[in-house]
Amino acid sequence: MRRVGLIALMSLVMVACNKKPLPDLPEDNAPYYSISGLMDEDSVNLFVGQEGITFAQGPTVVNGIPGYFGQISSPAENLTFKMIFTKPERPVGAQGPQVIDQFTLGYLVHESGCRNFSFSPYLGQANYLLIKDENGNFVPAESVNFQEYGMYPIVMKFTDVGQNSFTVPVNYGFEQNQLNPKFIVYGSTDTVSFAATNQDGSHQWLIDGSMMSTNASFTSGSLADGIHEVEHIITDEYGNQASFQTLIRITDYVLDWQMHIGACGDVNPSNYGKVIVSVEKDGEEFSTEFVDDNLDNVFSASNVEYVSTDNSGNPTRAVFDFFFDAELKNATQTESLSLGSMTGTFNIGL
Repeated sequence: MRRVGLIALMSLVMVACNKKPLPDLPEDNAPYYSISGLMDEDSVNLFVGQEGITFAQGPTVVNGIPGYFGQISSPAENLTFKMIFTKPERPVGAQGPQVIDQFTLGYLVHESGCRNFSFSPYLGQANYLLIKDENGNFVPAESVNFQEYGMYPIVMKFTDVGQNSFTVPVNYGFEQNQLNPKFIVYGSTDTVSFAATNQDGSHQWLIDGSMMSTNASFTSGSLADGIHEVEHIITDEYGNQASFQTLIRITDYVLDWQMHIGACGDVNPSNYGKVIVSVEKDGEEFSTEFVDDNLDNVFSASNVEYVSTDNSGNPTRAVFDFFFDAELKNATQTESLSLGSMTGTFNIGL
């Protein structure tokens, strides 16, 4: 699809965070953002600028994971189509932004699972672990269950240490395989050494929130007795960033253990860069997120362009053509919608 006058059209986009609609296009301009296809057996044709149809876009968050969205709405039909893309592991590359993989993307379809905690080499520490549950109570546990993929703050205590709580972000279904910020810890008589698994890129090490080093590896001899929060942040040459955080315990100035976070069973797929399609129809929302059939469906994006730069010269919009089929269900999984041969042009706010 050729984009005649794209920059002029993009200037019509309103600020995404306020979710203001695009103004009506002039009569001598053809509608630009659109979606057409079949919803169940009915034909759908929404074109921005016609019959009060509007568009909104901007950044968003999916269970703690950054993402980008665009949506087209028809108030007269009480109908909204929305697309959300979770950010890829490396949204910037040698050729610039790469927030959408062209041609074929997978759907984000949630699956239940869990993550467990172990304390090598002192395995007995698990006997003293309490984890805050959904009701706000600290209960004995060695693992946490999840119903949806995301990054979750897990709050825990250790009864043999005191009443202080520790918050650790736990990654479920968004494994960081490319930058890989994980690390190993080892101790000697009165020092503790930290080494990044991935030695490339630039590094930041924080212990209890304080910067300790910017090297790939370092040794500390000043850690007090107790449990410490350790975070390693790695940044590549294009500014992509990943972080990993866990706990260590020092006893008598000697490393006692490092907390490891693992999968209880099968390792779940990484969901970076995947898409969610939702429809709000007559006040009820339908989504692709819990429909296993979408694992075999295809969402294709093409002609991806990055436009409308900010003061630093970074693009604030990604414009693309699309084609997809999808199955959607409501929140209670009792009603469904089938979308077939959906085509058009969208943009998402970055």
